[in-house]
Amino acid sequence: MNRAKWIIILYCITIILVCIFVPWKAEYQNMRASLGYSPIWSPPAVGSEDPLFYKFSSVDLERVMLEIIGITAIGVIALVLTGAFKKESDST
Repeated sequence: MNRAKWIIILYCITIILVCIFVPWKAEYQNMRASLGYSPIWSPPAVGSEDPLFYKFSSVDLERVMLEIIGITAIGVIALVLTGAFKKESDST
């Protein structure tokens, strides 16, 4: 059970980091650009030839959700491989 506890702790820390350092995107006139990763409280400051383009920057929620799903899948696989879901047999 000790390994399972460490896997869950590592999973929780990773999810917190994914929610703090998020991917940013900008959309303007049918164009989309990835602005990279930045803390949620500090959007990326990127210049452009068209200053209106970066006024429409926002968190790329699709990528955040994809990252959370991927991390959850890896966490479940790790728990299954360590046998965390096995029932302990009673030795009487």
